[in-house]
This record gives sequence, structure tokens and C-alpha cells, in this order.
Amino acid sequence: MAEISSIIQESLDGNIFLPIEVQPNASRDSIIGLNEWRGRLQVAVKAQPQKGAANKAVIRLLSEILEIPSIDLEITQGHTSRQKMVKLKNISAPDVSKSVNKILSQE
Repeated sequence: MAEISSIIQESLDGNIFLPIEVQPNASRDSIIGLNEWRGRLQVAVKAQPQKGAANKAVIRLLSEILEIPSIDLEITQGHTSRQKMVKLKNISAPDVSKSVNKILSQE
């Protein structure tokens, strides 16, 4: 199984970019796995993909899991797609890996 650290991208200015794949209309909000083939973190949200509701749910979930304010997260690509790129500020790549791996080990 691939490690979450293999998909995390770090920019020169210290921001982290996390490729995700969203599953809207799920039974619960959670990180459900790592899609090794696509190199994306799989995120499920209860919200429907209408009027940005699923995007807001993704930001809220990641903010909670990573323990950073939602203002430090931004969807930079894929606003209307299931495949998205999320920019994370004020958190290190090892901290992202640690938080996500903690959730994945509970699943």
C-alpha cells in the first residue's frame, strides 16, 4: 500500500498541496482511503455536489482532521470535479501525513 507522504506535494513557499478524490452523497464524512492508482486521498462527504456544498464539506472535514483553521485550506483545482487539489497553509508535510495516517489506521 502506498504511503500518504508519496502524494503530498510541497511548494517552495512552504505550502502543501494534497490531491484528493471526493465521493459526495456518502453516508458519513470521512477519509476513506488512498487511491494508489490515481495518487489521491479519497474523501467521502454527505453533502451533495450542488452549489459548492460538497467543497465546503471537504474543507470543513480536512480542517477538523488536520486541526488547522479552514481559512488555511483552499481548493485550487477541480471546483466542479471529483478530483481536486487542496492547498494547505501553516502545516508541515509530516504533520499532514501523521494526521491522515491516524485516521486511515482507524478505518
